[in-house]
Amino acid sequence: MASGDSTSRLIIIKAQFISAN
Repeated sequence: MASGDSTSRLIIIKAQFISAN
């Protein structure tokens, strides 16, 4: 598991969640 990939996913998901709101 690449920690960098996990961080990127969290950032993308958080960004999408903010955009949805």
